[in-house]
Amino acid sequence: MEKIGVFYGSTGGRTEAVVKKLQHFFPNNECEFFDVAKGISEIKNFNNIILATPSYGAGDIQDDWAGNLSNLEAIDFSDKTIGLIGCGDQYSFGAFYVGGLRELYNVLERKNASVVGFTESSGYEFDDSPAIKNGKFVGLVIDDSFDCNEILKRMATWAEEIKKSFK
Repeated sequence: MEKIGVFYGSTGGRTEAVVKKLQHFFPNNECEFFDVAKGISEIKNFNNIILATPSYGAGDIQDDWAGNLSNLEAIDFSDKTIGLIGCGDQYSFGAFYVGGLRELYNVLERKNASVVGFTESSGYEFDDSPAIKNGKFVGLVIDDSFDCNEILKRMATWAEEIKKSFK
């Protein structure tokens, strides 16, 4: 499998900690990590891509991602496969759970990108989520208020699924 470019926004460090756990599921230095606060120009160098964002407030995308959405719109995704990760708090922000994830997905959908790794929304407690399409989340959803074993289990299942689509 080709190297995976992992691009994340992380204001408080929680999303960065989540994505760094990916190394457990892609153990042969298959992931290269990029904080989008420094830009997203490196995306063009990868065919396998993971984008991760937390949500803030009323389901808003993380600030560094918000500042890069127009740059994301300018990228040619025709030969790229993308997995998405959304982090959020289902209990405090259950009315618009992981809304930032949907903002990333919307850009990719407009670009006809190949997005893989939709996941079941069961097992969470929230009122509504813009990140659900056809009954599934548009990516892996992590609430780090879950115990670590639950997070790792969800990540392992998702990683195995997206590996099937990555080149």
